[in-house]
Amino acid sequence: MDTHSTNFGYLCNNILNFLVNMRNVVFSRLMLAICLLFFSCVTVTKNNFIDGELIKRVNCIYTDICNTYNTFNGNEHTNQSLVDKYCSQSWQDDEKRVVAAEDKHPGEIGCLDYVFWAQGQDWDSISYSNVKVEKVTSSRAIVTLAVHNGEAKMVRLSLIKEHGQWMIDDFFDESMPQGIRKVMREYIKENS
Repeated sequence: MDTHSTNFGYLCNNILNFLVNMRNVVFSRLMLAICLLFFSCVTVTKNNFIDGELIKRVNCIYTDICNTYNTFNGNEHTNQSLVDKYCSQSWQDDEKRVVAAEDKHPGEIGCLDYVFWAQGQDWDSISYSNVKVEKVTSSRAIVTLAVHNGEAKMVRLSLIKEHGQWMIDDFFDESMPQGIRKVMREYIKENS
């Protein structure tokens, strides 16, 4: 065998190895792309499901709130029943401590001087719109919406999942950007 045919054989062998390796690389990249596409679709589907579930829950909560306040002209008992229905256990525990602290100071304004559900001290008719999921995990979420009581006010709800149900864990609005729970805890600390 001459050197020329040996070099040619060597070259053919290298080309063949390159093509085999390239086929493996192309196949590997193709499989990786398929897997990434599949898992991104599963994640998007899961997030869309959770977003839909959250929007449905907030619509249910606020439809009940609007019906309650618009029909029965709510009072402190109305507020407590809504907290019991739609707020986390931790919020309910803080609410009980707030009520106990307020009972020590009869005749005073108390922790909150407005109905946060209605976004005001008074209301004729409240409604809501623009429910949007801002951030979500499997057990926590942030949802925003506009509450209309004369004018539209944006509120942000922090929700947690308890016993398979989304519950409000904190409520943020223009007058309480730090959240109602922080205000409640400060009130409890100052008045207990």
